Amino acid sequence: MVADYVGNGACANCHGQATADWTDSHHDLAMQEATPNTILGDFDNAQFHYHGVTTTFSRRGDDYFITTDNATGALETFPVKYVFGVEPLQQYLLPLPGGRLHALAIAWDTRPVQAGGQRWYHLYEEEPVLAGNPLHWTGGYFNWNTSCAECHSTDVKKRYNPETDQFDTHYEQIDVGCEACHGPGSTHQQLAQQGALSAEQTGFKMSLTARGVWQWPEG
Repeated sequence: MVADYVGNGACANCHGQATADWTDSHHDLAMQEATPNTILGDFDNAQFHYHGVTTTFSRRGDDYFITTDNATGALETFPVKYVFGVEPLQQYLLPLPGGRLHALAIAWDTRPVQAGGQRWYHLYEEEPVLAGNPLHWTGGYFNWNTSCAECHSTDVKKRYNPETDQFDTHYEQIDVGCEACHGPGSTHQQLAQQGALSAEQTGFKMSLTARGVWQWPEG
């Protein structure tokens, strides 16, 4: 039997505390649609100057825009589609041709002012990374479809067509949900409903016991 993804809502029916702990966590907020509730940066026509390029962050109603240098070096205005992360920084995903999304290399420092935050900064502040440089935000290293999506969302399918050079990338869940680590949960759910769960028969093909756990110490 091939397990299917059932979504966090199905998990919450039995795992209420785990769901509460996950809600508003960094996993939950790993990727979100760009809205007034999720945008943390200054989009009040704020400007950021970087090696001769002036980037402007603006807003029209509930829509957000960034005017910055495109792949040819000319200024272009891009709509902000999604936000990445909440702490200690937030990045912004902009659309490019061919179904691509790219993370702008200018990020918002979400830390308090007292800690040096609440400001725009470039990820490569000390060196000029301009159009044509492989590390420019329009280059492959900042492509969401291939470099970011798999870790920030659940069950990502890149769906790249080499004949047309187009992406049609899809995900089961926009953020890092339960099944991003545990795997698809339909079999687990069925076993639970049948009262047939056991340590030997969890319904998951992926085991978390063999994985390391990253933890950042305080300070």
